[in-house]
Amino acid sequence: MEIRKSGNQEIRKSGNQEIRKSETQDLEQLKALSRKTISICYPCFMGDEVVSGYINSGASDEEIEKHSENTYVAINADVILGYVVVIDNLVHIMMVDPSQQRIGIGCQLLEFAENDIRKNGFTPTLETFENNTQAVNFYLKNGWTITQKKKDSDFDFVRVYFNKES
Repeated sequence: MEIRKSGNQEIRKSGNQEIRKSETQDLEQLKALSRKTISICYPCFMGDEVVSGYINSGASDEEIEKHSENTYVAINADVILGYVVVIDNLVHIMMVDPSQQRIGIGCQLLEFAENDIRKNGFTPTLETFENNTQAVNFYLKNGWTITQKKKDSDFDFVRVYFNKES
């Protein structure tokens, strides 16, 4: 993976794909990718009703807008393939377009986030839902360690907390 600077922004490039900080013009594409990914990947562990309620409430779009300053996109030919939101030591959100999963984009985004967090002197952490077995297995496969499981009373789910030592 090639690393280059554009202004004060670091861009990582692998083939035709690059990872860069999100820009204002990315917002609509990010919102659409988020809604698509949640609609396809989340019903199996959250249920159809919760997923449709979340998307229809606009909360998914609001989450993208709220964290746009902390979002990095994996992009190829102006098409966003996935994104990661990094806040301090936390990988807050990571999504890859379902049609682009299992080809390494998630691994690249996760590695990018880990490096970004470490360069600021933190140990990377993240959380997911226990029933999201695809995500749990992905993080374990990528060297993350489960540090805690805790019931989330707001959603009536168990959250799994991870960290990754260097």
